Amino acid sequence: MFEFFWSRDNNNADLQAKREQQGPPVKICPKCKRLYREKTFVCIYDETLLAYKNPPLHEQQTPQPISSFSATRPDGSKWNLICKKTISSGSMCDAYEAYCTNAGTSVVVKVLLSPLMCDEKSEKKYLEGARLALPLAHENIVSSLAYGTYDDKTHKCIRPFTVYEHTNGHQLSTLIDKDQLPTPQDTLAIAGDICAALQYAHERGVVHGDLKPSNIFLEKSGDIVRARVCDFAVAERVFRGLEWDKIATITCSLYGCAAYLAPDYASSRQSTVSADIYSLGCVLYECLTGAPPFTGNNDFMTIMQHMNQAPKPLDSKSVPTVVSAIVMKALAKDPLERWQSAEQMGVAIKVAEKQLLMKA
Repeated sequence: MFEFFWSRDNNNADLQAKREQQGPPVKICPKCKRLYREKTFVCIYDETLLAYKNPPLHEQQTPQPISSFSATRPDGSKWNLICKKTISSGSMCDAYEAYCTNAGTSVVVKVLLSPLMCDEKSEKKYLEGARLALPLAHENIVSSLAYGTYDDKTHKCIRPFTVYEHTNGHQLSTLIDKDQLPTPQDTLAIAGDICAALQYAHERGVVHGDLKPSNIFLEKSGDIVRARVCDFAVAERVFRGLEWDKIATITCSLYGCAAYLAPDYASSRQSTVSADIYSLGCVLYECLTGAPPFTGNNDFMTIMQHMNQAPKPLDSKSVPTVVSAIVMKALAKDPLERWQSAEQMGVAIKVAEKQLLMKA
């Protein structure tokens, strides 16, 4: 199981060729069809949110260099870390690998992007989410170890950060490939691990709020592969209470990634256990098909699809009915028609795994 994840060639030559052929990203107004530069978000004539005419291909950016961090542990003690190298820049954070000289271990530090310091409460809200995640200790959760703030002289702002344990796992987002998808059995195994992580967190009053493939890591140890979830509560706290238009203007995205956003969150802007279940359904749908259930030209259109359209049924020839039923129940529009807990969904997954094993 899971061998497709480690047998893949990670050469980026094809991606680079496609990027050069595509040209620079351009945006278009869906209403009046006027063209705009990439950094423009709203049409100046009819105030419609712009869509990409040729969406940019994913490309990691290198965050600015940082030499050291001073973090606060759960017991209040200070933790001095030396930055070894930059890792990447994501939709919410710059990521760094840091080194603890006392323990001789490496950790990952995620610093909130400066554009997301959208108001005077941003630092407080981020750290609130970081503190919520500190007590979570589970084999299917990437542990949060400490938190702190970094004085960004370049952007003239204080940027909060979280320190996580270093994982050698692969992000699920980089491993899903339309030409080489996980088997239904592998998808159930991933889902079972994620349900265990969500159940543990939900029982302690912590919702994830931004579950998506880039927050899920697969670690291989011998013959065992384990899915682990990262970044609990952080995005949910940062964007809590912000209006859609403000989030879209600042990030060109609504609350992280609209492709995995529950329709009830879009209506209430309240992250719930049920919303996490829906997001997990979107992740599993992508594992089985190569794409999320809904992908509009922009985030607003994607959210409207989540709210008003039924997902395309899964292919019965490649996805067993018992697997499809679990995913589609998680994707129910009405929260009351979904799995009512991660524990309940996890039990259904174990039953489905046994059924598939008996048929094999």
